[in-house]
Amino acid sequence: MKLSRIKYSFSEAKKSIVRNGLMSFASLFTITCCLLILGVFAITAINVNSITEQIKDQCEVQIYIDKQASDERVAAIGEEVKTIDNVKGITFVSKEDILEIAKNDVFEGREEMLISFEQDNPFSDSYTIVLNDIKKTEETVEEVKKIPDIYRVINKQGVVNTV
Repeated sequence: MKLSRIKYSFSEAKKSIVRNGLMSFASLFTITCCLLILGVFAITAINVNSITEQIKDQCEVQIYIDKQASDERVAAIGEEVKTIDNVKGITFVSKEDILEIAKNDVFEGREEMLISFEQDNPFSDSYTIVLNDIKKTEETVEEVKKIPDIYRVINKQGVVNTV
């Protein structure tokens, strides 16, 4: 294509835009709106997928140990939990740590309400279990429930399934 034809095409396009200004503006406005809507939905979909994947990776099971269990038994329970196939890792949370969390987060500014708990701590030791495969959560929870001296198991799988 010759340079003169390209110049002619651009000059005709310029004349057409000027002559039909309202229609040119309407078509540009329509295209801009469509691209904006497409962009918003694409960003929203990417963020929702990212958040869903993060929640799947953070599937945890919380176990609470009987208050009468000795410190040796609490450590032994941790070792038993580590031997379960689907367990990726465990974190121990002592009853003292839970009391501090309650003071700092729940009762912030009203710590005096928990003074009596320092002598007789009502909380129990616990473990947070991170799983390898969230599809095997139910089987893992059933294995954990078989361990003696565990009085409560909290499975957060329902939240993950809802999301």
